[in-house]
Amino acid sequence: LGRERLYRSLPFSLGYFLPGWALYAVLLDIHPVANALAAVLYPFTFSMLPTRRALPFSLVLTALMFFAGEGWSPTIDAGTIASAALITISSAMLALFIDAIIRQSEERKRLIVELEAARESLARAERQAGMLEERQRLAQEIHDTVAQGFVGIVTNLEAAEAALGTG
Repeated sequence: LGRERLYRSLPFSLGYFLPGWALYAVLLDIHPVANALAAVLYPFTFSMLPTRRALPFSLVLTALMFFAGEGWSPTIDAGTIASAALITISSAMLALFIDAIIRQSEERKRLIVELEAARESLARAERQAGMLEERQRLAQEIHDTVAQGFVGIVTNLEAAEAALGTG
């Protein structure tokens, strides 16, 4: 399933992520060890969605972690609010970090494509220069050998003609 398809449609994105997150919430309700799945769910969310959409999705994921971890009936006190704020801030920071990595990776991919195009262009230019150099070498060789041979023949003919004309 491509990232481009999820980019286009919010309902499609919701239909793609919500079943997995519902399963995650059920697993969290069964045992808190399921929180380890967050290590996969956060990066997956940010690799499949643009940041403007992934950030709210990650906040929903954080709320799932918080409420399911508290048994779906959290007590609202200063510790609970601080815990929720810490989870939200850390998930937002993780989101921005993952987004920066994705943007850097896409920039590197673009640069690699440009580098390959530049290398191909340079290889073509080197081939052209090599062909031109070989033509010049052949022209010089022809000039040095064949042309000098013709000059020698012409000189011998003129000498022979001069010798025949006098006697």
